[in-house]
Amino acid sequence: MDEVRTRGYATEVEEPAFGRAGLAVPVRDRSGRTVASISVSGSLSAMDLGTRQETPAGKVIEYADQVSTGLGCLAHAGAPLH
Repeated sequence: MDEVRTRGYATEVEEPAFGRAGLAVPVRDRSGRTVASISVSGSLSAMDLGTRQETPAGKVIEYADQVSTGLGCLAHAGAPLH
């Protein structure tokens, strides 16, 4: 959990299903409290989190930022979690 808090998003590899991977980013309200998340998952080969983790994470963080901003949050969605 310390790594997830520092990085600002969570990843999973083959936890719920063999051959699948995913990541999740928090969506925050105006107080900065996490109220939801946006996640993406796919086949392990398509997600390729081991070598391309920053690419899908960056897109999901960008979308979570947009939703969070709409909710009045001024902090970056990928900022360290509290």
